[in-house]
Amino acid sequence: MYHLIYRSQATQPFDASQLTRLLEQARASNLHQDLTGLLLYTPDQQFLQVLEGDEQAVRTLYYEHIMHDPRHDDCFVISEGVWTHRSFPDWKMGFLTDQHTDELTKPGFLEISGLRLVLSLLASNHPGLSRLLLEFVKRYDKIG
Repeated sequence: MYHLIYRSQATQPFDASQLTRLLEQARASNLHQDLTGLLLYTPDQQFLQVLEGDEQAVRTLYYEHIMHDPRHDDCFVISEGVWTHRSFPDWKMGFLTDQHTDELTKPGFLEISGLRLVLSLLASNHPGLSRLLLEFVKRYDKIG
């Protein structure tokens, strides 16, 4: 199972409807390519995304599409390589955000305050990923 984790900066703020559209697009595309993962969006307009699946599909999505998406810039790969299994097997794209609106109660969205559950599921299989996610969002929620 191949994974790629990157961080980027949104070129403008995303509101709830834009985040919903982004999630819906990602889920449709990822379902077709058998990709799973997680996307974080923070109040300072940063994204952190975990993609996992077939190596060619992951690399093509990132290097040919995501890097050239005008909605963000400063893309930086944090990690990529082989994992023994998926970290997010049931998430065609899960989404963590700090925004609290009715629109973001759809399946696939999880407020950052709900990260504790995600971390507990990851901790035994991918402790490094668990720590990375916690570090990325710790300034927005008291997870302790």
